Amino acid sequence: MLNLRQRQARKNIVAAALMTFAVLAAGNAQAAISYSTDFESSTAITDDGWNAYINYFTPDCSTFDSQGYGFPAPDNGPQVSALAPGASSQVMNAYSNYDDGLMATHCLETNIYLQYTITADDVGSYVYSYDVELPAAEFTGDKVNGFVKVFTGNFSATLLAEVQPSTAGSKQISVEITDAMVGGVLQFGFNNYAYDYEASGMFYDNVSFAIEQEPPVVVPPPGGGEGTVEGVPTLGTYGLLALLLLMGGTAAIVLVRRS
Repeated sequence: MLNLRQRQARKNIVAAALMTFAVLAAGNAQAAISYSTDFESSTAITDDGWNAYINYFTPDCSTFDSQGYGFPAPDNGPQVSALAPGASSQVMNAYSNYDDGLMATHCLETNIYLQYTITADDVGSYVYSYDVELPAAEFTGDKVNGFVKVFTGNFSATLLAEVQPSTAGSKQISVEITDAMVGGVLQFGFNNYAYDYEASGMFYDNVSFAIEQEPPVVVPPPGGGEGTVEGVPTLGTYGLLALLLLMGGTAAIVLVRRS
């Protein structure tokens, strides 16, 4: 049987292991923003809570005129968004609000986006990625974009604005969420500008907003040469815990044997 000293040593080892596990788990429980969709569901837009907001610009679409209105982006129109068949899979078709009679005198900026309130755990480097597919020529506008924006909590100021024209292909926008943005509002999505009922539609697919992944470590092979070995294996949380418990168990055996 273990004496008092041995039992206390074992308790200390177990306590240290549990504390280390709690620290490791907390480090992996951060609420960093992560989103992805391929729009394959019949309710992919409404299920994920995409929003629409219309602003009014001057007829040349260059100068902001006034704020308009917002509403949940729909799955099947009739205006601003609809799930549609793409070249190889279902996509989101984003376009203007042609039911708005002011389009005859104003350029409509139609924004379709997801929105998050930024917390301290969200600080970091992110990549917003998506695929752009051109619909039929008669439905394609030339003032369409992907964007990432950050506003103050009351929308009184813009802290970040990255915009990329929606030409065909895979796109990426890299952004940095900083401490100064905590409490602010993140928006990422797509917009278009249309005046006097001009075409504005664009197809989007495979949308992702996630923490930027570190590039793999490239290790030269022994003896040099052009070949490389990519990646260095690392222990995850449970691997570290197992190693800690193994070390603790070894220490316990040593203590018992010395007593």
